Amino acid sequence: MKNLVNIFLLFCGAIILASCEPGRAENGDLLFGLHDGTNPTGVSKKLKMLTSVDGSGDVLVFTYNYLADGKLKSVTSSDHSVDYDLSYDTDNLINKIRVTQTDSTGITTTNFDLTYENKRFKEAKGAGTESTGDVIKNTITATYNTNNKVSQIVSKAVIVDAANPSVTQDLYSIQNDLNYNINNISNWKSTLKLGQLPPMLINTTLGNYDTHVNPFHQLPEVFNIFTSIFGIDNVAVTGLSANNYRQVSVVANSDTQSATYTLTYDADGYPTKAVASDNHNTLTFQYQ
Repeated sequence: MKNLVNIFLLFCGAIILASCEPGRAENGDLLFGLHDGTNPTGVSKKLKMLTSVDGSGDVLVFTYNYLADGKLKSVTSSDHSVDYDLSYDTDNLINKIRVTQTDSTGITTTNFDLTYENKRFKEAKGAGTESTGDVIKNTITATYNTNNKVSQIVSKAVIVDAANPSVTQDLYSIQNDLNYNINNISNWKSTLKLGQLPPMLINTTLGNYDTHVNPFHQLPEVFNIFTSIFGIDNVAVTGLSANNYRQVSVVANSDTQSATYTLTYDADGYPTKAVASDNHNTLTFQYQ
């Protein structure tokens, strides 16, 4: 039942983190965007490393690894809270993703098989085994709006009893609903249901986007879809935006928190640093 507790803590933690860091990924870390961003030199870069330092001085590093042909191969976190490994089919579509989550209770590895419709991601099905021996089955689906942008991401998980595989229990469901202002996310509603508990809702408003390159938008769309479910320490849905937001307001129950961000760019228009108001969090970007 480890994942049930973890999901609850991550979701609640996102309420605070999403308003303290320039983007959210299950750690609330990054809400940035790319394509259509200003690139004065025309130079193309790939995100190599992201360093996050929170207000307490805790450091978390994400490393992005690529195949020789430039396709994303894996993403690892320095504390291994969540790591991703990607595989491709002969059409260069990501057909398998392995998600490995590590915490104080052990390691959970979930292997997902992905399906597509007209070469757009449709569904992923995966099964992961906890240290207790229980198996968690997970499905992830995406829906697109009339402009072919991701408008909804839903993940549902059930736990299978190790002693009696015919017995299952609803573990959680996460639903992310997205609205856009042209090419950038303007509103993001994330709803979590844990078993029979009442749903929890986080309503995030994003705005004051810049016109610069968003390094996360260069990552595969399906990877950004996955990080909206597993990515508190990573990217989350903001990789689906075209540019980098500089204002965020988060409402959870009766609690409202807001933050603004100051971004620094290199000569090619890529962000090199993002600093949240009151120095709650600083992100540093390295490219290859």
